[in-house]
Amino acid sequence: MENPKKRSQLSLHLTNANGIINQKGLINLIMRFIYGLIHLDKSIIFKKELDNILIYPLKIQKTELKIVSSKNDFSNLLLKGYKISPFFNEYELSENIKKNQILFLLFTKKQLIHKTWVLTNQSDTMDMPLKVDWDTQAYIQLVETHPDYRNLGAYTYVSSMVFEYLKKQGKKSCLCIASKNNLASIKSDLNAGYKKYGEGSYIRIFYFLEYWKTTLKN
Repeated sequence: MENPKKRSQLSLHLTNANGIINQKGLINLIMRFIYGLIHLDKSIIFKKELDNILIYPLKIQKTELKIVSSKNDFSNLLLKGYKISPFFNEYELSENIKKNQILFLLFTKKQLIHKTWVLTNQSDTMDMPLKVDWDTQAYIQLVETHPDYRNLGAYTYVSSMVFEYLKKQGKKSCLCIASKNNLASIKSDLNAGYKKYGEGSYIRIFYFLEYWKTTLKN
């Protein structure tokens, strides 16, 4: 019997592939395909308690934070003149928006410079099968900052806004994951207020997660 979870993952990656071809070209797609054939990695699981939230300063002038939870919201932003550079893949953003996903977008002069995906309920589009208590927790994934605006506080600022939003929704904490090899992401997560919560290791074959093991703190 076909696994519906794997079917959902394949559909997501086919959608992404179409967007990559449209916006970044065939070579980029081929490189991602090769990377996805077989991939082993170890990750750090981070947790942020929402009882104490600091609002971090932003070193970028004239910014706007937009919260998007539907394709209509996203389409309306584009109609109002907000621009998505090829770095973020407009097609992928539009197609991957689900009911239980919330997209935090940071713009400057109507140009997108940062995105953060927030999951508040069980979703087939989680990048890792991490166990989440959805009654009290949320999951953060697919965080990206445009290269021209890195190290200017975009991630820490947006994270503090995400934390405030989640606290108002009744959440007590949120989780995220960073590869052990991605030192920049680890540093950013720590700067945003996350604490190490555990570790995970996995093997991914042709984009399907075949093995996942976690060790969490008590």
